[in-house]
Amino acid sequence: MSQSGNGTGRRSDRADRSGSDKRRRLATLVPHIVCGVVGALFLLAAAPAHAEQFLPDLIHSSTVPANGDLNPYGVAFVPPGFPTNGSKLNPGDILVSNFNNSSNLQGTGTTIVSLTSNGKVAPSGAASVFFQGSGLGLTTALGVLKRGFVVVAMSRPRTGPSPRSSRARCCFSIDRAI
Repeated sequence: MSQSGNGTGRRSDRADRSGSDKRRRLATLVPHIVCGVVGALFLLAAAPAHAEQFLPDLIHSSTVPANGDLNPYGVAFVPPGFPTNGSKLNPGDILVSNFNNSSNLQGTGTTIVSLTSNGKVAPSGAASVFFQGSGLGLTTALGVLKRGFVVVAMSRPRTGPSPRSSRARCCFSIDRAI
């Protein structure tokens, strides 16, 4: 390729090299992508028919209980093998902790509601309450242990307007049979 006085030959040459570099990279990347997809399909095909699904069935429901707590924060899935004798919960249920009270004051929620995949939609104000306390201030830290306990953290609201006001924090467990 000849160069002209305005330097356009150089740019064209660079564009050609840049294009061939991209094609070369793509040519080396395509086999890796194909191997990854084939490997993933192999793993899916090799999974036992009784394998449990990762996410539960789709649930459409309100998380607002009768006391009006709002702002669902913590979410936990009830795991397979969770003991159901004497329990309000079943494997596959979802627990949701509400962060705000009915006045929408942050960090003052007191309820944990349970959602089930039974196809019924709970209207606002009718969510099924698994646990309700008083003056708690539930947080996002919510978990369900396979042995039959629910673990939740709370961060009690400040007692005064100052950011230095005391704030109680703790973690507690709830037995499945509450």
